[in-house]
Amino acid sequence: MRTHDWKFACLTVLILAPGCYSVRDDFRPIVGDVEAIQHLGELRVISDDELREMYGPDAERESNFRTFDPSSAPDAVYYGQLGAPVDPGTFGGATFTFLGTGGPVCLVVDPESVYWNREISEQARNAFEYDDAYRDDGDLDMTAGLSAYYTGSPGVEIGGFEATYSDAAGADHTLQFNECLQYGYFGDPAHAGRGAVESCTIDTSLRAGISFTGVLETFALPIDDSILNFGVMVYDGACGSLPWWDPYGNSESGEFVSGSTECVLGNEVGLAEPDGVTPETKSWAIDMEIAYCAGSKRVNTVCEEHLGDVSPPCIEP
Repeated sequence: MRTHDWKFACLTVLILAPGCYSVRDDFRPIVGDVEAIQHLGELRVISDDELREMYGPDAERESNFRTFDPSSAPDAVYYGQLGAPVDPGTFGGATFTFLGTGGPVCLVVDPESVYWNREISEQARNAFEYDDAYRDDGDLDMTAGLSAYYTGSPGVEIGGFEATYSDAAGADHTLQFNECLQYGYFGDPAHAGRGAVESCTIDTSLRAGISFTGVLETFALPIDDSILNFGVMVYDGACGSLPWWDPYGNSESGEFVSGSTECVLGNEVGLAEPDGVTPETKSWAIDMEIAYCAGSKRVNTVCEEHLGDVSPPCIEP
């Protein structure tokens, strides 16, 4: 939830005085060397077998997941970074294209890092016991449609998928061509929040070989460094059949099961950042991602183990 009820550290009459500080400054992105608007090129649609093999055989999957280097991922999976625009009024983000297969495809984007809401009820079972340290979380909103309908300019300006139709009376109507449809708890169109995976199924029937464009619009950058790491891919199949790894063997030996979750694309926080933040300085990053896939009890354990870190993943309530 966003709010405009900001609390200032200076009196209103002194807002323009040199050195005046507002708590909003902590939320203003820092412009760095990472481009704010990027075009990732054409992504090859990744097959089910190739995705399942990305982390190796079942017996080695947990250790491989922990040491996974994003640069070693198949070329169909893109790991990248987005920064802050020089002009704060500019929408940042990334675009990519892919070709229709003639069947369903699933678009998946996993932004840095993970986020949860803590249950405040003492009667809640299996609840999160710690608050998330949200300063390392980012948020990307995903849309997609036929490239012919895209209104932006790849690598220059982020756009959408709409066109204006004028009826016989001269009234203008906006037609929506976004095919990456996502829904909230009550069935209304919605996007996931900070650190949450977004995915959608697009039916490319009768459109094999036709170009589609995907858009990852930057809704929020991590507050701690203004650099958003992410992973994105296009999967050959519907999102309902997307394989993800159960890291703690809830489904027998940690094999793959079906469903979209955080463990589809691993270690998006593993990219080295200009300020030196890496998995080594955030030693909990991989443990937290795996724990999040396994549920709140595992998250509570990782939180407790790292509360004393310089940059802990959790905050005591």
